[in-house]
Amino acid sequence: MYGELICLMFKNKVSITNISKTLNLSRNSVADKIRGKAKFSVDEICKIRDKFFPDKTLDEICKRA
Repeated sequence: MYGELICLMFKNKVSITNISKTLNLSRNSVADKIRGKAKFSVDEICKIRDKFFPDKTLDEICKRA
């Protein structure tokens, strides 16, 4: 599970739907990735960071719970 990503999403009011639109993926695919059932690609994490959390490093976003 991407614990830090979940915290950042909550604090910044970013929904799974927001991320799914950014990545052009289904909401369920993104939810599975956040829960750790599938993996984000480096490109996907970069897109999330660039759009929603530009002040965070990739390591900070990918920190698992």
